[in-house]
Amino acid sequence: MKKLFAFILTAAMAISMTACGSSEKVDTSLEDVKSKGKITVAISPDFAPSEFKDPNTGEVLGSDVFVAKYVADKLGVELVIEEMDFKSCIAAVQSGSVDFSVNSFSATADRKENFYCSSPYGMTDSSSTSYQGMLVPADKVGEYKTADDFVGKKIAVQNTSLQYDLVSSQLTEGYEVEFITNVNMGATMLAEGKVDALATTSETGAILCKNFESLAMAEFKFDYTSTGTVAIVNKENVALGDAISAAIEEMTADPNVNWTEIRQQYTDLANRLGVTND
Repeated sequence: MKKLFAFILTAAMAISMTACGSSEKVDTSLEDVKSKGKITVAISPDFAPSEFKDPNTGEVLGSDVFVAKYVADKLGVELVIEEMDFKSCIAAVQSGSVDFSVNSFSATADRKENFYCSSPYGMTDSSSTSYQGMLVPADKVGEYKTADDFVGKKIAVQNTSLQYDLVSSQLTEGYEVEFITNVNMGATMLAEGKVDALATTSETGAILCKNFESLAMAEFKFDYTSTGTVAIVNKENVALGDAISAAIEEMTADPNVNWTEIRQQYTDLANRLGVTND
């Protein structure tokens, strides 16, 4: 009986070990992209100059698109842009329906926990005048100088964005949040008096002001220093994430890639095209 029990126990352990070994997932994410010959990127083209659409052709453009194309070229594959709203971009990476996403993502603690965050790109230097702030009615610019000035106000902001993190952490309690799908929606609501402010970058704000002449950036600025933005990849796809990171590191070290000039190039292009960040 003891021998029979020992045999059964040994057999059970062997089966268990075999099952455990077979359950280990092999990371073929990079191989899969290369074998398909294409890499899919999720982009929400409503945040010029980072990502926007040419209103004449529908082409998705911007500095983040430049990054995505650089990555695709380095991997030797075709870039396929999947257009969707900001929140859906994040969900698409999580579900694995796209390979990665670039949308001016900051490497927040939450993103680092839930995604593979690439090496940063787009770091600003001391000459940069870009900042995170609030778009408000032009005739009320002087009323918004400190965080306390937004008490009792309704603020439009994209959920899960850097701007939402800044609003949540730096504004005095007593404000109301209005979640928006894109910044043009927020600017329209602001121009119509449905919200009191829109949290956005100064670059995007400047472009919006050209299309909404009744709006302007407030004197208030969030306390924020950019350390660059990242691409996000499904956390399980480490091999692909490493390859994307390596390409981005090569891009940032490339003497032929001047990020300040690239941003200005797409800012000027968005202005010429009359982009509304819709």
